[in-house]
Amino acid sequence: MAARTLHTLLLSWFNNQKSEIDQAQWESVCSLARASKTHGLIALGLDQHSPAAHDLRQIKKAILEQNLHNLRWTVKVVALLQGKGIVTIAFKGVPRSHEVYGAWDCRPSKDIDILVAASDYSKACAALQQNGYCPQVSNKSVWWHKCLGEAPFRQEDLHSPYIDLHHQVQQPGAPYPNRLEGFFADCRRATYGKTELCTPSADSALLIAIINYAKAMRAGEPTLARLHEISYATRTFGDDELRRFLHLAKLQGITNVASEALEKAYILFPHDGRIDRDSEQFDVVLLESLAMTQRPIFLRTRLLWSWTDGRTPLRLIRFCTSLLRLLHSGLWRWIESKTGRIV
Repeated sequence: MAARTLHTLLLSWFNNQKSEIDQAQWESVCSLARASKTHGLIALGLDQHSPAAHDLRQIKKAILEQNLHNLRWTVKVVALLQGKGIVTIAFKGVPRSHEVYGAWDCRPSKDIDILVAASDYSKACAALQQNGYCPQVSNKSVWWHKCLGEAPFRQEDLHSPYIDLHHQVQQPGAPYPNRLEGFFADCRRATYGKTELCTPSADSALLIAIINYAKAMRAGEPTLARLHEISYATRTFGDDELRRFLHLAKLQGITNVASEALEKAYILFPHDGRIDRDSEQFDVVLLESLAMTQRPIFLRTRLLWSWTDGRTPLRLIRFCTSLLRLLHSGLWRWIESKTGRIV
């Protein structure tokens, strides 16, 4: 019941319908929304006279304060790296939420994600450390710097968020773009004070949302917020725009996972707001998006195969390559967990 009520509130972004929730029901819905990271999105579908309206105003206020705080830190870090001659892209987090939903209080941001070119990664790490940002992992960690392609930093200031510095956008065992040059070539620019903030183009940002969907699926985490984002971000797409995006996904080697994510997003959140809740497919996708279904054995391996693009034998070669890469990453993680380099 709570899952369907939460879905009804999120669907209001597409059909503009309002709902009322009594206090008893609100507690379970709010708990589910927090777990799926959609609690900042449900206010739009709630009647302003609902008993839960006051709680939601407090939730939105807290999200707004946190996001503006993180936005200030984002600008600060970007300005620092730009001053060292390093081109940066701020992706996910506060800028992405505002680009999709047009507001600063819709989706909470816990950390800051900054992408730099692989050739600038070492220089960017050094610049952060020289300016008081402490690395949260060993500088010698292969698992973090090579396998994940990122590293977290944080100032000793207790109010500092984590700064995740990336030179790759990937997760071992999940699909990822193999050509990041286009991310820098097609980025969008906005000025905050004296700092120009670069964010991914609409298509590149959508690719990242799909990668994050795959990451959550593989980890057994809720995907509801990602599917909502994917559908809402593509609500103005016509056939030509969709074909263009799928062509980009093909060039990046992630056509299968992109098609899967789009299909599930449109099952839950069709752009016309009309939905068949009596269909078995809807219930399966909804419960899966909330991580409320039992995970079958070898799910991660099955997902890796289903997400591998291409036809046999090329698909098999790609699958084996990804599997070996995953095993290599897992070996380094195990080794570094024993030596203390992983943290």
